[in-house]
Amino acid sequence: DTSVLGEYIITYEVSDNAGNMSTTTRTVNVVDTTKPVITLNGNSTIDLNIGGTYTEEGATASDNYDGDITSNIVITGTVDTLTEGTYIVRYNVTDSSGNMADEVVRTINIQIPQGWIAIYTADDLTQIGVNPEYPLNANYILMNDIDLIGIQWKPIGDSSQKFTGSFDGNGYKISNLTLNISGHYAGFFGVTENVTIKDLELENINITGMSYTGALIGLANGESIIEGCSVTGNSTVNGAGRVGGLIGHIDKGRIERSYSNAKVSASIGGAGGLVGYLFTVDIKKSYATGEVTASGDYAGGLIGYVNGYAENIQLIEDSYALGDVRGNDYVGGLIGYLRSNVASYAVINVRNCYSAGKVTGRSHVGGLIGFNLDSVVNNSYFDSTITGFSTPVEQAKTTSQLMSSSTFIGWDFVNTWNIEEGITYPFLRN
Repeated sequence: DTSVLGEYIITYEVSDNAGNMSTTTRTVNVVDTTKPVITLNGNSTIDLNIGGTYTEEGATASDNYDGDITSNIVITGTVDTLTEGTYIVRYNVTDSSGNMADEVVRTINIQIPQGWIAIYTADDLTQIGVNPEYPLNANYILMNDIDLIGIQWKPIGDSSQKFTGSFDGNGYKISNLTLNISGHYAGFFGVTENVTIKDLELENINITGMSYTGALIGLANGESIIEGCSVTGNSTVNGAGRVGGLIGHIDKGRIERSYSNAKVSASIGGAGGLVGYLFTVDIKKSYATGEVTASGDYAGGLIGYVNGYAENIQLIEDSYALGDVRGNDYVGGLIGYLRSNVASYAVINVRNCYSAGKVTGRSHVGGLIGFNLDSVVNNSYFDSTITGFSTPVEQAKTTSQLMSSSTFIGWDFVNTWNIEEGITYPFLRN
C-alpha cells in the first residue's frame, strides 16, 4: 500500500512438474522524501516605528503525508521594539519522516518614526532649542539611557520660546539632572505648550528654582498629554510657588500612568507630590510617594491646588499619595485645595483614590482633601490611623482597613489595582 509508510515483503514461489518448489522475496520500503511546506501568516516584511507593538502572526505548515503539522513549527528570534534595527524571525518544521521544510523567515524593521529626531547622547539632548537642527517645535525620541552628571542643565523652553513639540522617552531614562536657577520655570522642560511627552523616566533629579518648578515641566501651557512618565531615585524639587514632583503648573490635558517619588518643597506655597497647580486636567492611574512641604498654603500629597473651569467635567481617578504633607492652610493627604466652578459647569470628580501620609497644617486640613468646594468625591479614602482625622466618616479608614480589598467599593482589582491582603495598601498594576 503505497499510501501507507512502511516495509512490505513480496514473496515469489514456483514449482516444477516434479513438485520441487523455490521461494524468494522482495522487500519494498514505502518512504516519504517530500519536504513539508511552511506558509507565513501576514507579510514577510514588517516595518514598525520604535515603541510600536509587534504581534507574532505565526505560520502554517502542511505535509503530503502528515497533513497539517502547524503545531510542530519551531519559531526562533526576538524583536526589541525599543531598539532601532532589523530583526529576523525564523520558522522551521520537520515531518514524521525527518524531512525538514525550507526555512521561512520574517524580517521586522524597527525604525525611527518619519520626521522625528533621535536623541542618542547628552550632547544631542543639550542641542534642543539651541541648535537650529534641533528646533523647539520638533518631535524627539530617546534612543539610550543618558547620564547628565557633571552637566549644569538648562531647561528646554522658556516663557518667550516654549517647547511645542513631542518627546518620546521610549522607555529610557535620563539620570543625574541638576538644575539650580534663581528664576522661574525650572525643570527638564522650562515652559511647554500643547505637548505630548511619554514613556520617560527621570532618575536622581535635583532641581531648585523659583515659581513654576517641576522635575519634568515647570509650566505646561495649552493642551498637554503626559503618559508613562516618572521621577525616581533620590530626587528633590525645590521652588517658591507652584512646585510639583512631576509638573509645577499644568493648564489643560491629561496625565496618565505617571508617578514621582521626589521630595517636594515650596518656600511660598502651592506644592504637590505630582503637580503643584492644576486646572482643567484629568489625572488617571498616577501616584506620588514623596514628602511635600509648603511654607505657605496649598499643599497636597498628589496635587497642591486644583481649580476647574471652562465647562469641563474633570476626573482625578485611580490615583494615590503616600508622602507626609505639611503646610499652613489648605493642606490634604491627596489634594490641598479642590474647587469646581459650577457656574461654568466645570465639575471635578475624584474617585477611586486614597492617601496614607501624615498631614499637618493650620486650617482647612484634611486626611484626603484640605478644602473642597462643589467637587464630587466617591469611593476615596485616607488613613485615619496615621492622620488622626476621623471625618468625613465615609473617607476615614484605619490602616488595616486600607490593607483589605473589601474596603474599596467599586474598585477594579483585576485590571487596575492590586493588593497584598493585610500587608500593603493598594497599588496600581503595570
